[in-house]
Amino acid sequence: MKKLFVFIAVFISSISFAQRDENDRKNIIKYNQVNDTITKLLTGSVSEKDIINLGNYLYHQKPKNDEIQFISLINPALTKLNEDPNQKVDNHYFAESFRILVGKTNVKVELTMIEDYYPVFDPKEKVSYYILNYKIHFKDNNSFGTNVDNYIDFNVCVCNSDILTLMHQIRYI
Repeated sequence: MKKLFVFIAVFISSISFAQRDENDRKNIIKYNQVNDTITKLLTGSVSEKDIINLGNYLYHQKPKNDEIQFISLINPALTKLNEDPNQKVDNHYFAESFRILVGKTNVKVELTMIEDYYPVFDPKEKVSYYILNYKIHFKDNNSFGTNVDNYIDFNVCVCNSDILTLMHQIRYI
């Protein structure tokens, strides 16, 4: 019975996926690329070069006619950019936002959820929209103690093959 249920669920999913339009298929390819890049650069030992590469990658994913909206609640030195959502954000800003991970050797990227908004939109609009939710785990010395477990909430919104919004916030466990 269990095998039959799994087969039916996979069959229905494959039919639903086959009915999606070309924009959605391209968007799925894009979010897989985003996930692979983030996982590769932020897993294990994170170097200065990894952070610079991540900043450059995220910056160059912006839509041609639009700026990425980025909200960082980690680095207090960057809060001025958060106060104005129309403030230009450059690749240096992205790199600075993840600087807390430089030199950490036990970083773990956990993709906690992929929110699929495709079914919400009118099919005539053909809007493919996904939000990838991550927890990026690391250990750090802070006011809570030495080598404390922490994580960064990191959300990436991918719409029609473009990254539109990024948000991250540090969480102390």
